[in-house]
Amino acid sequence: MLILSALLLFLHNFIEDKRGGRIAGETLSEMQAVIEQHRAQEAEKEAAGLSGEKQGEPDETDNPFWEDPSTWPDTDFEMMPEDLPEDFEMPEITVSEISYIGVISLPVLGIELPVMAPGNFNHLDVAPICQFGSPQTNNFVIAAHNTNSFFGRIDSMQPGDPVTFTDVNGRVYRYVVSHGELLQVGQVSEARNNGHALGLYTCAYDGTLRFIVLCDRA
Repeated sequence: MLILSALLLFLHNFIEDKRGGRIAGETLSEMQAVIEQHRAQEAEKEAAGLSGEKQGEPDETDNPFWEDPSTWPDTDFEMMPEDLPEDFEMPEITVSEISYIGVISLPVLGIELPVMAPGNFNHLDVAPICQFGSPQTNNFVIAAHNTNSFFGRIDSMQPGDPVTFTDVNGRVYRYVVSHGELLQVGQVSEARNNGHALGLYTCAYDGTLRFIVLCDRA
């Protein structure tokens, strides 16, 4: 009976992993098309001299994060995405009625996934989610299930491995892995206040622990 139950659980997880990977791949294709469109629009503005910025600098009017870094607030690990000022919201796009903020890429694992906006925890079976912070405030934490299609293999990442996050306006944030840490269930403050620019957060082992890969800006 125990063997049968374990087999059924394995089959269920396998099916859910494949389903989640398929949906994430379909979403990723749609998002990449939108991101490329945004990049093309910015290029056209610059070429026409309509961006209002010097050549090579982003247009602040389209993305509130493309501003003078000296005006950004100090890193505040207690700040939740919903607590950010109204004009400091991350740009989003909607695919199949779910809001997304960008794409996370883990080249060493061959993984590229859409990242959902905060508040979509009931859709964790289809994509990772922004759990805390943002790339702009250098306290960004992305959470995902530990299936092979999502974050199930991040414990094999090594210091120095590259990670990139591309927002829906096409801006790329580059990181390198610092190290990984095991956390107890419920150590939410430790995950949020991790002292690094990016954390990749998932379940570990049998679900009684959590694992986070901590990354610094490249």
